[in-house]
Amino acid sequence: MRSADVDQLIDSMRVHFGGHPFPIALESVRFDFEYVRQHGFEAFCRMADEYLSEVEHLTGEARTAFEIEPLGDGFPQFWLYELDMAST
Repeated sequence: MRSADVDQLIDSMRVHFGGHPFPIALESVRFDFEYVRQHGFEAFCRMADEYLSEVEHLTGEARTAFEIEPLGDGFPQFWLYELDMAST
């Protein structure tokens, strides 16, 4: 897929996924296309599988942490930010 095609795809997705000041979902599409271009689709699938496995693991850890220490009204615990940053 050509770079211009990726830009066109991202522009068409912007109405649905571009509301955040830093549209991470749209930048992720750009990254994904570049990764496939450089490493191939099979390598992309392996990378995505490893990433999703790590997100699943972190979600389990966060669930356990939440059960031990609920969020409450104060500043969220570090594990919540850690999960968010690791999953983006």
